[in-house]
Amino acid sequence: MAGRRWIAPALICGLAVALITIAPPSLARAEQIDLATLPAFKTPKAAQSLILALAAVGDRLVAVGERGIIVHSDDNGSTWIQADVPVSVTLTAVTFPTPTEGWAVGHDGMILHSTDRGETWQVQFDGTRAAAAVRQDAERRVALARARADAASPQDEAALAALDLAETALDDAMAGVRFAPSRPFLAVAFQDARFGLAVGSFGQIFRTTNGGASWVYLGDRIDNQERLHYGAVMIDPSGRIVVAGEGGRITRSADRGEHWTVTALPERGAIAGLRRVGPALLAYGGGGRVYRSVDDGTSWTRIVTCTGKTLIAGLVQADSVRLYDSGGAALVSDDGGLRWTCPAAPDSSPRPVAAVAATADGKLVLAGPGGLRISDIVTAR
Repeated sequence: MAGRRWIAPALICGLAVALITIAPPSLARAEQIDLATLPAFKTPKAAQSLILALAAVGDRLVAVGERGIIVHSDDNGSTWIQADVPVSVTLTAVTFPTPTEGWAVGHDGMILHSTDRGETWQVQFDGTRAAAAVRQDAERRVALARARADAASPQDEAALAALDLAETALDDAMAGVRFAPSRPFLAVAFQDARFGLAVGSFGQIFRTTNGGASWVYLGDRIDNQERLHYGAVMIDPSGRIVVAGEGGRITRSADRGEHWTVTALPERGAIAGLRRVGPALLAYGGGGRVYRSVDDGTSWTRIVTCTGKTLIAGLVQADSVRLYDSGGAALVSDDGGLRWTCPAAPDSSPRPVAAVAATADGKLVLAGPGGLRISDIVTAR
């Protein structure tokens, strides 16, 4: 398990956003501090911490990041107030499908819920329950693969290979249970206050249809035997789901997660983000790659960009799209993602950007190492 890498579209290491290696926490450290039960430390410098995700809630901005820090601003990012959070794990993504209800996800399989615009948060789900669900699915897959191998001829190498893959997955799932909670969620999306998905490392994908009262594992419904990590998820107003991550694969469902179709992109690079721009879908990630689909993800076209660096953060306003690469440079498209330019940065030393959001007064708030800052760029409202 320690040898696998997981997509961190919003995790900064040094001066770059990259894929980083994680290992199970040592038992000694786990005995000393349980970050899943330790409330986030309140500090006046919370907004200067590593911030990994942003969400707009009407005129309010909500940001999440390391050590369970969640802050919100009601003055377009000029000042920030730290929220009450019951955990100290790193939080990687946040979404608000309604003006009051929001969800944040992160390390240790953590899913948090807020009903007051992000001022207070409660734990809905955690890595212990997630690991148990993954283990149960892996045990079922091994039983099926063993039955098929027993019934197959000795020359049926495919059946034996499938059994070996299933047993490897079970070993990994058991390790996840022993070290649980240890595996992060990396993205979250909700269609409304009841229907949502959380996705993450090792093919984790969980769905709720009741506002998070319960979360159901969907990994057994998707062809992902390599346990590739999922780093992005989006849900259209119609309920269509798109999930992306490692291996250049786009995974889609048209029936709210009951059945799935996997489409291969032209290259096997990692996808860090998904955005809808009018009738088009955009997928972006490693190597400065942007892919565009106009048939709801059935087919994808590689779009030429002006960078070779990993694309991390994205913001859509009407037909205008702004992406940021791992060095903090911006890419801009004003035609729905067909053509891209790289405007000069307002300062000569851009900082990495993990997330971006528009303020109510038409400016941009950028998040990353060093916290939150207002950009000099003014966008159309």
